[in-house]
Amino acid sequence: MIGLRYPIWWGRPPHLIQTVMESLDLAGKRVATFATSGGSTYSEAQIVIDQMMKNSTQGRVLSSTTDAIKWLTDIDF
Repeated sequence: MIGLRYPIWWGRPPHLIQTVMESLDLAGKRVATFATSGGSTYSEAQIVIDQMMKNSTQGRVLSSTTDAIKWLTDIDF
């Protein structure tokens, strides 16, 4: 599994993250995306991620290391 963390900008992944993801060979790999945000939710970002790849785990906004560790454990990362 590949974990990809990024900041959400206005509810969407930054274009840089989209460019990086497009250049990676993610075929057959499970991808967990998660973000930091000052106020956005993850729903719009998830739509973008789902359009880019088939093996994405439902992502979320995580506000602390403890939240990240718990979530990654919950999804068997």
